[in-house]
Amino acid sequence: MRNYVLLAATALVFTACSEKASVKYVPYKDRAQQQSGEPLIELEGENFRHIVSARRSKVGEEIRFRNLRDGFEYTYEISAIGKKSATATLLDKKYIETKDFSGAKIGWCIVDPKTIEKILPHLNELGVKELYFIYSARSQKNFKPDFERMEKILINSCCQCGRNDLIKMKVFGSLKEFMDETDDFSVFDFGGEALTAEDKNRLFLIGPEGGFNDEEREIFRQKAKKILSFSTKNILKSETAVLAAATFCILQ
Repeated sequence: MRNYVLLAATALVFTACSEKASVKYVPYKDRAQQQSGEPLIELEGENFRHIVSARRSKVGEEIRFRNLRDGFEYTYEISAIGKKSATATLLDKKYIETKDFSGAKIGWCIVDPKTIEKILPHLNELGVKELYFIYSARSQKNFKPDFERMEKILINSCCQCGRNDLIKMKVFGSLKEFMDETDDFSVFDFGGEALTAEDKNRLFLIGPEGGFNDEEREIFRQKAKKILSFSTKNILKSETAVLAAATFCILQ
């Protein structure tokens, strides 16, 4: 059985590579993440307890690391086990070919974080490259995205779908702040143009529950590259529109 460890910016993930692989999130509290790719790494704290105590890994056993940043898989061998830490020695590394992801970029006006967290794995699987969270007029200001929690969700999703990088996420305090940073975006709203293949590489802006107000729509008419709409007469929930936009990009 091969063991994998995924190392990311704020969390470590250890999973056994099997049909019923389970994933355990480990808070970033030790040096293993910093040392990933180096000749020797130290396994301490939760990593030590999970890999050595819980999974009963022994000296000589191989474990594999991916950090979701450089595209490499690192193979280590456990070389020593102490009472509270273990040492692993680098044996090999190989570049893991990334799957063909869409590279979609989406600006999503803030909705309930529970909704965001539910949809996030699907956006990861569909290859969304950048995801911006924006407070618009109808976004509830008490909704605060938990980026640490969302990163853990993304790491879990990467374990399942094979993606080799993390979605880049950022929050903007207002639509003005968002538009000050970029003027190359298209917005989804009622009465917009139909999507075409040339829209694939645009940054899509999608409103919150309740949509945009008249003042925001007037600004979009002046600043957005295009105002788009989906080919349906149904009113879509915010998260449905986000998924539809991401799916459109991967199908083109």
